[in-house]
Formats: sequence, structure tokens, C-alpha cells
Amino acid sequence: MMKKIWIIVIGVLFFVRKSQAQFDLLTYDFNRHPAAVFSDPAMDEPRFWLVTPLVPQIQLQIKYSGPTAYDLFAADGRNFNDKWQQALSKTRSNQGLLLENKNLWLAAGWRKDEQSFRFGIYTQFHLWAFHPVSFYRLVLYGNQNRAGEKVYFNELNFNTELVHVLFAGWTKHWPSGWKTGVNLKIYNSAGNISTYGNHGAYYYEQPGQNNYYTHVVDNLNLQVHSSGLGRLILEDKAGQSSVNEAAVRQDIINRLTGTNNWGMGLDVGVRKSLNARWEAALSIEDFGFIRYADDNYSLYSHGSYRYEGIGVVFPDNPVDYWGRVRDDFRKNVPTDTLRAVYFKMRPFKLYTSLRYTFPGRKINDYACYRPWKNYDEATKPQSYAGWVLFYQNLQGKPYLGAGAYLQWVAARWLQFRLSYALDSYINHNIGLAVQWRIGPWHAYLMADNLLGYTRLSASHGQYIGLGTYWGF
Repeated sequence: MMKKIWIIVIGVLFFVRKSQAQFDLLTYDFNRHPAAVFSDPAMDEPRFWLVTPLVPQIQLQIKYSGPTAYDLFAADGRNFNDKWQQALSKTRSNQGLLLENKNLWLAAGWRKDEQSFRFGIYTQFHLWAFHPVSFYRLVLYGNQNRAGEKVYFNELNFNTELVHVLFAGWTKHWPSGWKTGVNLKIYNSAGNISTYGNHGAYYYEQPGQNNYYTHVVDNLNLQVHSSGLGRLILEDKAGQSSVNEAAVRQDIINRLTGTNNWGMGLDVGVRKSLNARWEAALSIEDFGFIRYADDNYSLYSHGSYRYEGIGVVFPDNPVDYWGRVRDDFRKNVPTDTLRAVYFKMRPFKLYTSLRYTFPGRKINDYACYRPWKNYDEATKPQSYAGWVLFYQNLQGKPYLGAGAYLQWVAARWLQFRLSYALDSYINHNIGLAVQWRIGPWHAYLMADNLLGYTRLSASHGQYIGLGTYWGF
């Protein structure tokens, strides 16, 4: 069993090494940046842009809320048990870990008159897990002298998935000042593990009616869905009791090339010019679903149970007491193994923003900057500032964010962005991005939560992004 777990862990870590967070203020509404067409399909795009596998784009980030490594391991003279108990007292079930990766492998876009078109393929990995606080307390303290304290199953909320996405998009600028955009998407999921929407509790009473303790499982309803793990959890194709690791590795590789887990979705965005300087935007990303039908293995446990111990007797024929308890528990709290098809909505994201464009200078003011000489007043890039609100529903756990950014166009070939955000994971998040170009070759470097670099062990998230693309 440990070998199976390690295979899964290694596979997850392989994709986590390139990850970005879901509320990414550094790329949202970034001037003519290809990575921004998903969170804002109505944005302006370059006349022509191209992303190829030979031109890498790498983004790394992790977000986390709750106790950090510094809280537990700081050399401050305190006892570790005291640190752990203090950290646990501050932990909440709406805190946890969040990862997302979006690798754009191949994509292209072009603009003709007032319309833009684009298509491409990318791979997206996401993982989130929230703290089951009552389970932590049970592990740390046990159940001695804690009668009536409940362990809640609704705190179990976990999801991880790898999805290949094929997309095609269109943007239209209307004479009335409206801009609209849409990306149509086809999803193919390599695999999924998730549990959410559970309810029920475990606790014990003291004294019991027939014994000192009465253990209670109250109204349990627990579901764990998985796709792509049936053969790993059960048996290999030869029907052996242990899994053939080579066959498992080959099965994982095969899943990366496509499965029967198909879905559809879209991104939709609208922008409206309020006047010459102000513009409002609203967009939704990844509004869709996936139908899981490939190597599914799901568990469903439900029911209630009261256990007051075993009355020990010594008959002539031995009695399998623990077998009776097991059978009685399974009778009252049955666990069904399901291989049926299931559907899941994508964790869609909502953005709304307001942008102010700073007054542009006259062309003569740029006379000392040779790169600006070919610009007229209508096409010259201008600096701007924006304010953003963000929402995402992570299987019943809302992820909220708000932020502001300043986009400074320093020269035709150089621009900067400074951002400040707060969200459900980080209260003070300062980010910086720079993008430059040499001819048609564009390159960018981004870093978020800059203050976190002063003490990484106490940080609640770090991000660094770098990449290149061709733009004309």
C-alpha cells in the first residue's frame, strides 16, 4: 500500500513543480499579454502572437493559510508541543493549501480590424485541501476526557486534478464602446480525486447505558470520488494481490495522452468604456463541467452507529467478537463501491474590475525616446491603474480576493506592473512584473508576495513567473 501512495505522491509533485495561484493579479489585464486572455477574454491583443513549446513559460506559486513552518519550528525556546497546540487553536476549517498550474503549450492569436481570433492547447493542474481541524484535535489529544466533542466529516474537503484543454476564442470591439470576448473549451481530464459535501459526526458519550463509554457515528454521509485510480486501488490486470508498478507507471503515462473524461466550458468577458479614461470589465473563467467515465472508483459511506463495547464471555466454542463488531458496523454504516459515471462542475472564477487610463503625453514629449517615434496618438500605449474583485467557489469553500495594480509603460519596449492584493490566503501581497521586448521577441519576469521572501518559513505563499512569446 505504501508503494501505491508513493507513486501517487511522486506523480502529484511532478506537476506541482510548475504551479501558479488562482487569483493572479500580475497577469490580469496585463497589456496585450497572451496569458491574460483566459481571465479577461475581452482584452486587447497584439496584432499577432504565438506561443510554442520551444519558447517556455514557467510560473511557480503556492498559497497556504494557517500555521506555517515558522510557527512550529522557530528556535524561540518554546516547547514543540506548546507550539503545536497554540497553532492548532488558531487554525480554522476554511484555511488550507491551494495550488494551480497552467502551462500554455501551443497557442496563436491574431487581430483583424475590430476582431481578434485565437486558439491553442494548455494543461492545467490544480489542488486544494482544507484543514480538518476536529480530526487534528482527535489525533493530538485523543478522546480521553473529551466526551461530547465532535469530529465533523464536513471538514473533509480535498480536490486534485490534471486537465488538458483545447480552446478557441473570439473578441469583438463594438462602435458603442463595448468589447466582448469568449473562449470555447474542450476538457480532457487525466484523473481526479475529490471529496466534499460530506456531513455527519463522530463523538463519544460518558457514561454509556451499558458501558463506561458509548461511541457514536451520527448521520454519516461521506463520499470520495476518483477517476483514473481504479486499477491502482484494486488489482493489476493479471489479477494479482499486489500492483505491478511498471504497469501502473505505464498507465499513468497513457492517461497523460487522453482519456474518456470529456467536458465542455467557456470563458466570457465584457468591457465597457465609460468615458475617455474609465473602463469597467466583468468576466467568468472556466464555466463548465467534466463527465468522468474512465477507470472510476468511488466510495460512499452512510448511516449511524452506536457502540458500547463487548460483553466478554468464555464459552466452549470461541467467539469472533471483533468480527461481530465489524459486521454490525458494516450493517449500520454500509460502504458502497461505485464505478459509475459522475459529473463535476469546474471551479469557475469571477472577475470584476475598473480601470483608469492616465492622460497620454503629446508625441513631441517622447522625442528623446527613439522607439516612440512611429507611434501616433491612437496607437501609443498608455499607463493605467486598475482595481479588481475576485471570487471562486472551491467546492463550497469561497475563495475571495481584491487588489489594485499600476501598469507603467516606460518605453515602447519596456513596461512594469506593481500590484497589491489581499485574499483568503494572504493579507498583504505586493507583486512586481516587468516585460520587455527585442523586436518580435517578448520576455517577462514576475514575482508576487515580495515581503514573504524576507522570511520564507513564515510565508503564506510565494510566486515567481518567467516566460517568453512572439508578438507583432
